[in-house]
Amino acid sequence: MSRWGYHLQTTRRGLLTYWPRKKSEQKLKDTVRAKTKRNNGCGLQAIVCVGAQQ
Repeated sequence: MSRWGYHLQTTRRGLLTYWPRKKSEQKLKDTVRAKTKRNNGCGLQAIVCVGAQQ
């Protein structure tokens, strides 16, 4: 378990693999969901660009 939001694991070949923790992934989804409306006809990329400009 990592405190930086990633789960780290070493493979059999000795390579380090990592992926977001469930909690971090859920936090990201909740943030995006709060900033986007379900009835908006624009794509997600357009919504994120508008949100970044504000």
